[in-house]
Amino acid sequence: MLPQASVERVDEQLVSLADIAARAGLSHEAVCLWAAGKRRTQGEPFPAPRAQVGQGRTATKIWSGPEVLVWFEAHYCLDLEPDTVYLMPQQVARLNALLQGSGEGCWRPLATASGTRTL
Repeated sequence: MLPQASVERVDEQLVSLADIAARAGLSHEAVCLWAAGKRRTQGEPFPAPRAQVGQGRTATKIWSGPEVLVWFEAHYCLDLEPDTVYLMPQQVARLNALLQGSGEGCWRPLATASGTRTL
């Protein structure tokens, strides 16, 4: 515990295609095909990238890690990180608004299931 620490903001968990492939134990090419919409054309498409880092040939797209995890669980029944719950982008934005004092409402403790951790 760090009693002198204070939280200023919460960062969204962002992942690259290489990160996604490593977590899922799949080839980079398989994940690239999903991201490009060339694989698994029925049902909900692969989540859209959140941003791009860099420019030109070295540009790397990045995705919301929690959105990708939800997609894998919904389409392939794969729980890539069991017993871990991540904040969704909307929750991160709300939490950051509360940290800056511009959000409505007040702090409430999170209910957690035993054996589950929220990051």
